Amino acid sequence: MQTIKKIPGILFMILMLGSCIERYYYDAHDDFEPKMVIEGMISDGRDVQEVIVSSSVSPDSGVFLPMSGCIVEVSDEHGNIYSFSESESRKGVYLGVIDKEDLTPGSRFKLNVTSWKGKQYESSFEEMPVAPPIDSISYRYKVYETAEDIVPVEGLQFYIDLNTGPEYSDYYRWKLVETFEYHSSYPIQLFLDEQGNMQEVPVDYSVFTCYSTKTINDINILSTQGVSGNRFSDFPLCFVSDRTQRLKYNYSLLVEQYAISQDEYRFWERLKKNNKEDSDMFSKQPAAVQGNLKCISSPGETVLGYFSVTGVSEKRIVLKDVDDLSFSLLKDCSPIKIEMGFPEEPRPLYLLRYNDDEGAALGWLFPECIDCRLKGGVTTKPIFFE
Repeated sequence: MQTIKKIPGILFMILMLGSCIERYYYDAHDDFEPKMVIEGMISDGRDVQEVIVSSSVSPDSGVFLPMSGCIVEVSDEHGNIYSFSESESRKGVYLGVIDKEDLTPGSRFKLNVTSWKGKQYESSFEEMPVAPPIDSISYRYKVYETAEDIVPVEGLQFYIDLNTGPEYSDYYRWKLVETFEYHSSYPIQLFLDEQGNMQEVPVDYSVFTCYSTKTINDINILSTQGVSGNRFSDFPLCFVSDRTQRLKYNYSLLVEQYAISQDEYRFWERLKKNNKEDSDMFSKQPAAVQGNLKCISSPGETVLGYFSVTGVSEKRIVLKDVDDLSFSLLKDCSPIKIEMGFPEEPRPLYLLRYNDDEGAALGWLFPECIDCRLKGGVTTKPIFFE
């Protein structure tokens, strides 16, 4: 008997941090025509599954064009149908729940999408592989010299070791999520309020320390086909330089290890290759690669993206006060000396007393020199930094 399962309304509010798949919106041909882009991942490590439906855009545009009003369903080989509903706050993002007991190795799922125009799209059935546990994550101090840098770049290179067995997949992808502590240049102490009055308060560090979490959008894939014992040591993940505050205080790298199919591996391999070949465009949009989706109502139509079914394991590494890094190229905010009256900047206007070559001086500061939240972080300290 066929069963249709819907996402409870309360789960519309759940936004999974860092759950987005790397996006690739453009078609590299000269005669650009918009194409359907469907990105989805069913994982045993998620409570809420996500499918993103959008339209590709031209190479000159960096805009995300969501496709709203779609009917999105995931079905399994037993006839169960899981209905996804569009997020109210994220257009083009469809959320659904699949029972944990159905997310087992060997389970097979297929994605069906019907656009608001009535066009029907579907993926092939994809089988969930077993995800082996992560063996170990390590890092080493590295110095890189490039033609663009006058001074060599110092930092840490992170690695992962894979040590599985023949019962596991030969194909893997790693997703990286970093969290780091950073500081403002100065605490709050002196400022001009909204009425133009100068206020001096006890030193206030309430918005001095922040924490930022970001997904590192590199494509990290590995095939162990033909490798004895399904093992690999020191696979390079990401390099983090000391030219920002990322490694200066607390740093965390969360590694999610996905066991994937050979077809999905080839998809990411093509995508990575195209991104390198079109590196001048990569800062705008990664290159488009066709995956395992097709339009069944218009067989000749090209559909971009991939529907993935994967097992996942994860491990976190936390660093504090790393040795060897100099952070010599970090720069603090410099006050702008006030000589001809206060500038027409938004209030409060943060001020700083300091000494220059002429003696005591008063300067003003941009808000982001004081309030760390203006650089995208939050003041709540993550539990893994406690």
